[in-house]
Amino acid sequence: MAAIVEIKRKIEGIKKLEKITNVMKIIAVSKINKYKQLFLQNSDFNEILYRIISQTIPFCDKEKNQSNSTLWIIFSSSLGMAGNFNLNIFKNLSQNVKPEDKIIIFGKKGMNFISAKKLNQSTLFSSSISEKEFTYFQLTSLVKKIFYSYKKNMFGNISLIYSKFERQKVKCTNVSIFPLIIDKNTISDFNYNFEQQPEIIYEKTIKFYLQSMIYSAFIESKFCEQVSRKNAMMEANDNITKTITELKNQYNKKRQEKITNELAKVI
Repeated sequence: MAAIVEIKRKIEGIKKLEKITNVMKIIAVSKINKYKQLFLQNSDFNEILYRIISQTIPFCDKEKNQSNSTLWIIFSSSLGMAGNFNLNIFKNLSQNVKPEDKIIIFGKKGMNFISAKKLNQSTLFSSSISEKEFTYFQLTSLVKKIFYSYKKNMFGNISLIYSKFERQKVKCTNVSIFPLIIDKNTISDFNYNFEQQPEIIYEKTIKFYLQSMIYSAFIESKFCEQVSRKNAMMEANDNITKTITELKNQYNKKRQEKITNELAKVI
């Protein structure tokens, strides 16, 4: 009798867990569409800025600073239950970030990882800011700090570590975004007449471009986080369904044994 009651309790508990995973899956699906639209809009803006900068660079005499270290801007999540989303980020971080490099980290999970690896001394900025609070314009002060540090030779390159959505799969990637390498195919042969000096236009637009690239990485990372969470919840639901089926079979078997034993006693 006790075994039957225990199995029944397990079934009830797992059904409550199933309700939670279903709700989380629904929330993830609703956010996926939101981030998809934001990413597409910002991608168009990035392309325009890139084309403007590509026309000014041939007229600018830009020298790379003397530092060989890299500033890594890393996007993790603040919430769990997203499969191996954060694990891939941390793996990429461990493989690429050197002791002399600097770090900017977003997300509570990443901040905890950095603290556990004792990389706090390399961290220029960290934030667990949520997607509701994170906007394009809030990056202005951060980008100014990045350029100030770059001019002080604290690092010579700026790279991103974030999750990218490719071929219907979430993939962790690292991308160098500064110094900017311009594809020669994007440079037009047309002879432009600049109202301002190309160097001035470059100085103004490059900050907007980096700001936009960081924001795009944040948006795509959040999109991938929700995709990973949706997939994890769907897999959890499948496992829950299998577990409930197994428990019901055990329940029916135990109940049948009880009935059989009672009939045997009566006979």
